[in-house]
Amino acid sequence: MLLTAFSPDDGKPRWLPNSAVLGYTLASVRLGAFREETLKPILYALLALLTSLLVILGLRHVPLRHRIVAPQTATILSWLMLAGAVVCGLLVVRTPDLAEYMTVRRFTLDAAHFWIGIGVLLVGLVLALQGPDKSAAGVTPASLAKLLWALLIFTSACGVLILLKLGWLGTLTRLAYTGLDLGLTLLALICVVTLLLRLGRTDAPQAN
Repeated sequence: MLLTAFSPDDGKPRWLPNSAVLGYTLASVRLGAFREETLKPILYALLALLTSLLVILGLRHVPLRHRIVAPQTATILSWLMLAGAVVCGLLVVRTPDLAEYMTVRRFTLDAAHFWIGIGVLLVGLVLALQGPDKSAAGVTPASLAKLLWALLIFTSACGVLILLKLGWLGTLTRLAYTGLDLGLTLLALICVVTLLLRLGRTDAPQAN
């Protein structure tokens, strides 16, 4: 917004930032920029990695269940598939037009942010519910399960604040938007770590 066309000090125009016109502080603007420019791209990258891991683990389960390949062979093939997926992802990301053609546009991802959040929460909940058991491969270590529960509670609380939109909690509600994306990003990261640990294990029975 133009305050004055000619400043009495140097004769140059003086502008008022749009954020100030709307009543937002500089800190809130920077926080929003951090959320949109940093947090969300990281979240979407983790989401792609998480989806790849779920698919790879699902595919590995089939030959193991039918005893087509040995557990060690299945594990090696799984890591090769993951490495291939990561390399392909990096190549696609280097070309934005190709990335949008092969995957989903950023605008579409932002529009579906609610359902993406629900999906990450559900995956985190399923992994958190799978209690630790050193004799089984498809479980979540106790330390990671505790982190998952803490992040599930924090992220859900932020989501509730956003949905309720309580006027007397306006400042906290605005912070909840960034809190939600931060929680989802950390939740996706812990889910990825949990699945990577499973990828490194085999379904072969453990010796007593």
